[in-house]
Amino acid sequence: SSSVTAPTPVRCAVTLSATPATLDAAGGSGRIGIATTRDCTWSARADADWITLATPATGQGEASLAFTAAANTQVASRRGAVVV
Repeated sequence: SSSVTAPTPVRCAVTLSATPATLDAAGGSGRIGIATTRDCTWSARADADWITLATPATGQGEASLAFTAAANTQVASRRGAVVV
């Protein structure tokens, strides 16, 4: 027989809070608060090339991850996300 003793997805629920949640066309920087239990690992990635995450973009337990968004020089609006 075997048993697995590892964090489960329910146990490793992640709650995020971004400050600020939006940026204007000038771009800027902010922080993402990551809340999870101390034995749960996480990783983050930006879904747009104009968003840069502080390194390392991985961790375990609670953390604060810095991000920077480059200025938007185009006429059209844009939307990007950080996936944790």
